[in-house]
Amino acid sequence: MKMMPTSLFLLLVFICPSSADSNCLWATEETPCPECVSGWYGSRCDNSCIGFCDNGGCHRDSGQCLQCQGGYFTSNCTTKCPLHCRENDDGHAYCNRTRGHCLQNCKDGWWGDRCERACSEGCVDSSCFSWDGYCNKGCLKGWTGDDCSTRCPSGCHQNACERDKRGRCTQGCRFGFHGHRCDRPCDSRCREQDCVYDHQIKSAVCRQGCSDGWMSPDCRRKCSRNCKACLQETRNCSRCSQGYWGVACARVCSSTCSNGTCDMDGKCFSCQPGYFGNTCERHCGTDCGRCEMMNKDGRCDDVCVTLCSNNTNGLPSHGYAVHTDERNTSGRCGNGFLQLPVTLLLMNLSFHLLCR
Repeated sequence: MKMMPTSLFLLLVFICPSSADSNCLWATEETPCPECVSGWYGSRCDNSCIGFCDNGGCHRDSGQCLQCQGGYFTSNCTTKCPLHCRENDDGHAYCNRTRGHCLQNCKDGWWGDRCERACSEGCVDSSCFSWDGYCNKGCLKGWTGDDCSTRCPSGCHQNACERDKRGRCTQGCRFGFHGHRCDRPCDSRCREQDCVYDHQIKSAVCRQGCSDGWMSPDCRRKCSRNCKACLQETRNCSRCSQGYWGVACARVCSSTCSNGTCDMDGKCFSCQPGYFGNTCERHCGTDCGRCEMMNKDGRCDDVCVTLCSNNTNGLPSHGYAVHTDERNTSGRCGNGFLQLPVTLLLMNLSFHLLCR
């Protein structure tokens, strides 16, 4: 009978457990269980290792894993590695056994020691560095900061601002805001709330002028008394309160102006009965109870007479109007006269004779 080589015999003894105890290795009469099969521990190797140990097994006496299986950590290898740890080529995520810190960085969109923090929603493709959370592809439009976690100021035109922490608007401000960060609202006294910051005067300047009643570049000064609206730069009034006129609206309209109103130059819009002229300072003729405002000589034209006040013949006076344009700027009603019917012209002549 051929003898088995010594080396093969020893190998079989090393691999095969003894018949006395199936989880023991290298069993002899003197040392019935010197080592345990991987996955077992105890004096007789009759206890399963605690936790998810790798192929190295566990400590013979304590049962603690010598190394954890891929995807687990803690002393007993019973806790799974953090969910967002990046997996290795073997499909397992490895982490530090004591602290659980991911050893292969993080999956896309996460960062931190345990990959427990999501990249900012402002990161392009939600991609950031695993160690500090800074966006490695830049920020989406409308976001700023190293980690793109801060929105651009709401006043930035088209939501565009610098990436750095200052977040200055790169395309200017939208209507109603000013400043480097466009975070300061324009004064409500600016017309259309449209302004721009002027570095020379260190203040916002209203670009479309001021609301009624205000003046100066920043529209913070009131117009003068009785001035309803004034020019932004010259401070001259452009519209006065009723009854006033002049660049400062300090002059009173003529008392003979109809309703006491006049334009910015003091000219009456219309006159009270019996007066005419630009400022209604002149009396109408003695034969007229009313005459055209622009009739410079103060006489009543035959056609323009509206009321006869002299009744020398003892006949009853008659009031009549023979033209329709009450604001005859020429002072004459010649055109109206030519358009009158013949009968009305004869009546006009008769009444004119009666008034003499």
